[in-house]
Amino acid sequence: MKFSSTTIKALIVFKYLTVSTIAEVLSHIHVKVTPGTNVNDIQSSMDNVVSIHPLFTLPAERLKELSSAKPNLPDLTLWHDVVVKLPDVGVNVAKVEEDLNTLSNIENVIISEDDAPPPPSDVTASVVTPDFATNQGYLAPNSPSNNGIDAEKSWTYPGGNGQGITIYDVEYNWSQTHEDLGAFPILVDPGDSINSPFGDGHGTAVLGELVGDNNGLGVKGISYGANVKVCPERTTNLGGNRGNAILLAVNDGKPGDVILLEMQWWGCGAPTSSKTYGPAEERQDVFDATAVAVANGITVVAAAGNGDIDLDSPSCNGKYDRNVRDSGAIIVGAGGSGRSGNARQKMWFSCYGSRVDVHGWGEKVWTTGYGSGYKDPSDRNNQDLWYTSTFSGTSSASPIVAAAAANIQGIAIQKFGAPLDPIDLRALLRDTGLPQLGGGGNIGPLVNLGSAIDALMARTTPTTSPTASPTKAPTTSPTASPTKAPTTSPTASPTKAPTTSPTASPTKASTISPTSSPTTSSPVKATVTCTSSIGNKRQVKRFCRDAGLVENPSNPSDFPMFWEFNRKLDRNKECASNPCTAADCCREGRIRKCTNTNDKGKKQGFKEESCDDGWTLIKPQKQRKKIKCTGSNGKTCRSEDCCEPIS
Repeated sequence: MKFSSTTIKALIVFKYLTVSTIAEVLSHIHVKVTPGTNVNDIQSSMDNVVSIHPLFTLPAERLKELSSAKPNLPDLTLWHDVVVKLPDVGVNVAKVEEDLNTLSNIENVIISEDDAPPPPSDVTASVVTPDFATNQGYLAPNSPSNNGIDAEKSWTYPGGNGQGITIYDVEYNWSQTHEDLGAFPILVDPGDSINSPFGDGHGTAVLGELVGDNNGLGVKGISYGANVKVCPERTTNLGGNRGNAILLAVNDGKPGDVILLEMQWWGCGAPTSSKTYGPAEERQDVFDATAVAVANGITVVAAAGNGDIDLDSPSCNGKYDRNVRDSGAIIVGAGGSGRSGNARQKMWFSCYGSRVDVHGWGEKVWTTGYGSGYKDPSDRNNQDLWYTSTFSGTSSASPIVAAAAANIQGIAIQKFGAPLDPIDLRALLRDTGLPQLGGGGNIGPLVNLGSAIDALMARTTPTTSPTASPTKAPTTSPTASPTKAPTTSPTASPTKAPTTSPTASPTKASTISPTSSPTTSSPVKATVTCTSSIGNKRQVKRFCRDAGLVENPSNPSDFPMFWEFNRKLDRNKECASNPCTAADCCREGRIRKCTNTNDKGKKQGFKEESCDDGWTLIKPQKQRKKIKCTGSNGKTCRSEDCCEPIS
């Protein structure tokens, strides 16, 4: 087997052109070879190779043992990390895929991820933090006024706070000194350490949802009785190696434990855009490691990603068709919190499709970190006492589901002496959840611990039926060659997903409720026009606002975006209802670009500090210039228009 010089240089420079250069001019390429390939021949056959070693750092015997838990699991010993030098040459990126697809003994190729901005510094300090548990509506039972998952009910059962379960959070970085979390084990190989391209805010927020201390201050974790360990996906010695981080958790864990994948990846062959992130198991190494984890009795919960991708699309090549392949993971979408009248509705950014199992809150989550909700008034720079009220995205949704899974497993162990099989647990959470509302694509039901516990307690054995291996999938896509993943590695954060609708949706949705509407389910076409149904000029000016389509000045996040009366609309336009509705007569506010104004309406451009917690300016600037947006009063852009998740 021989990689051509063009291929290797193209791979390397493709990485160089799409991410920041690191101090060492080395790049990692993850390859999966076919059985029987002599990897020792690779180094002598490839240009610029520094070293080749197994991708997963566990001993080969242990990898074989894990892969033998059930039939048809992937052979993890076939994965290797090829380290190459970074030359200064030009390439044709299209040639990379062309060359790699001609190699018969390479099943999958992934260019590893690289560095980004450094983390912020930590500070020490001082006063007693208030108790914010009452702000965590997701903890409470579900009701017309609260869109909760009823974690409170689970706490009344032995094991129902996650006791006896370990949750492994796999992502980039975490604060080890936050007052509401404390220290926790970090799983890395001997001599290795975290080498995070991002700050610790995202991981800190995730841990607050999972295991925030039950101490009367700050927030309370859904699984406050569980153990937590963290597995960095990027380390000093290995670079970006998500699959290995998952395997370290599997090796450390036991049946009943939970692994949370707070990460996302370019989905379904989409171009490298901030709007195209899908599940991390798009990458075959992550899929393989996940399948092995599930087969060994460990529940894997994974963010669906913030790219608004239809995972049932033909462009996904069947990767999210359970009849083609199924890692066994619980894939989580993002739904509305209900604090803006959007309970259990798909958030605009969430990926969707039949493979998405359940959803959690994708906005307005109170948890640790970031500081948008609370900072110590005596030392506002003390990040150990920071709390946020706006954590969002599939990143905020996934910990809710992971913690729910941990609490169910804790109860199951107490009741049956054994945990549920991960596939059975996935079905239980899906079958007992609260149905999704609205349209936009399937994100599954909202997990409902109250109903799930009722169904669990009615059983006499932990698993209703034997489960098969989570996947019988081949290592390549069924209809096309496997997608070669690009270099950058966004996480699921999904951090700070915006709470508003995307500006790229000019159509007025039929789900918008007018202030007055007919009671008949099938209104007859009326001859009423926008102007005749509204009345005088002042009423015309106020129409969209009164219909609930403009921002609430006291709480700008309550409504999706600025709307105004469509003065270019045909005044004689007939409406489908009587009287006309906002959807008939209103349009989005005036369009601006991210580079024209910042969030204060100034002309120097939208700046980094204008982005919300956990978001950074979309790069490069050339891409930002193309983004049109509508903001407050139709004059400015907002964070969600001009920024993207930093992790």
